[in-house]
Amino acid sequence: MAPITRLSLKRENNNISNSTDEIEGNNDKKLLEIKKQKKITTKKPKSPSLRTQLSAMTIPVLKNILRFNRQNPFGNKSDLLSRIIYMVGHGIYPRCPKCTRGRLKPRLHRRKNQSKYYCPGFPNSFRAPASYHQCDYVIDECKKEKFRFPSNLNLKINNLISVMNLLRLCHRIINPTRFSLNRQLQKLSIAPKTPLTSLSVGQELNGYIVKEITPIPEFRLTAIKLQHKLTGCQHLHIDREHKNNVWSVAFQTTPKDDTGVAHILEHTALCGSEKFPCRDPFFKMTNRSMATFMNAFT
Repeated sequence: MAPITRLSLKRENNNISNSTDEIEGNNDKKLLEIKKQKKITTKKPKSPSLRTQLSAMTIPVLKNILRFNRQNPFGNKSDLLSRIIYMVGHGIYPRCPKCTRGRLKPRLHRRKNQSKYYCPGFPNSFRAPASYHQCDYVIDECKKEKFRFPSNLNLKINNLISVMNLLRLCHRIINPTRFSLNRQLQKLSIAPKTPLTSLSVGQELNGYIVKEITPIPEFRLTAIKLQHKLTGCQHLHIDREHKNNVWSVAFQTTPKDDTGVAHILEHTALCGSEKFPCRDPFFKMTNRSMATFMNAFT
């Protein structure tokens, strides 16, 4: 055995300290790797920007968003996107308290004796621009309102934009006082399901009367036949515990011939027009059904 000297003791102490440093260094590396993995797993995925979410929508949906905020739905898709994004960031001018249909506007070139904001009025009909309602309301102070989206669009808005209250369903983009029948039909399709045991024949439900309830156990579904009180419209809803449900709406047509006039009338009534876009609630209902189209039949 070699004699124990001071040099040998120093070498042993250095070796021990080096080995402990290596162990501590390895532990630190492991801790850093664990922290990095935790950061990676805890990072929330960034939601897509508002422009990319809106770009995936069609032009009619973008126009309906503007109508929902009582804005003029004119322009191509790029113009509509730019207008909506600008209004989300900067807000929209409130409605005129006098005529209740016009929007306040700032005077770009005003004199000293003129007010800052005024109401230009509103057109009585888009098809007749000559019939324009003039409004003389003026005011010096005006507070902008928040731009709102229908709740069923499920848009993920960034924190940079002020948090907006997502109100109403998409069918309320249209004036609800005009299309009460369409609103009731849509409610039956998209409203939260009530237990079938709570329904009974003769019960009134959103302006409808439950005429018949027929369970079909072979297909694990229940057919509910309803009739609208005011119009006599027949609504058949096939309820099943599935994301897709089948519905059918039937109106009795007066002309009983084979000329096809009744079929044309049905398509005309369901497609609607720019002034009366009554087809929108029906198309919103088809999103929940197994069909990807809507057809009128006689």
